[in-house]
Amino acid sequence: MEVKNRSQKETSMSLCQKINEWCKRFVRSVRNYTGLSTQKSDARFTKADTLLKGFLQVEEWDGGLSFPLVVVRASDSIVGLLYDATNDRILLVRQYRAPMVREDNPEGAITELVAGRFDVNLGPKALLVKEAKEEAGVKITEDEVELINLGVPMSLSAGVLTERCYGGFAVIHPDRIAEGDENYGVDEGENICRVWMSTEKFISPNTIHDCWRVYAMAQLLARRRLEAKLVQLEEELNNHRIDRIVRASAPHGHGC
Repeated sequence: MEVKNRSQKETSMSLCQKINEWCKRFVRSVRNYTGLSTQKSDARFTKADTLLKGFLQVEEWDGGLSFPLVVVRASDSIVGLLYDATNDRILLVRQYRAPMVREDNPEGAITELVAGRFDVNLGPKALLVKEAKEEAGVKITEDEVELINLGVPMSLSAGVLTERCYGGFAVIHPDRIAEGDENYGVDEGENICRVWMSTEKFISPNTIHDCWRVYAMAQLLARRRLEAKLVQLEEELNNHRIDRIVRASAPHGHGC
């Protein structure tokens, strides 16, 4: 009888501990959700487990909620907008991605920017130089690459993905573009085709893009073109004012 009572007490204590722990987790989740967390530590999230480890790493994290958080850890990346100024056109690449397979896109085709991951020991500019040659057959130098956002990488999907992405811009020259628009990236197991698009179409608000990063680069280029036109207009107005001042101050001839 004594053993039975002890067992019941232990079971009761274990149940109370579980309820107490559940209540603590619930309070933490409410505080975090409502912004009322009283924790002084900066460690709002703690890693609990690694679920998958490979090219990508899938982790389980504790955020003080009633459910675990899933984090996909991936290396950072870079995308590059390649602009052929001679012919006023943009170089994009078309390839096939398994996550893009849908009923309206059974092959998973998508038109993107030249891009690469930091799975090699290279800086952002050097990586874009490498990927431009491998994915699009274009030779550029690091000095020709301009990093946008002051060279700071940006989050792609902060709710689940650790990957941040750099953005680059480079003017390409026709004499450094390989012949043929197909069969790039073969050494990496890819089948990439070049896609040329006029700048006018690329930045047009009526053009639908497949990729958010392509759309963002189109907006950046459209803004830069507008800024260039405004500068040109300001210069023309200033020149016009100067001409008027010169003509007004010039001596007039005297009639007989």
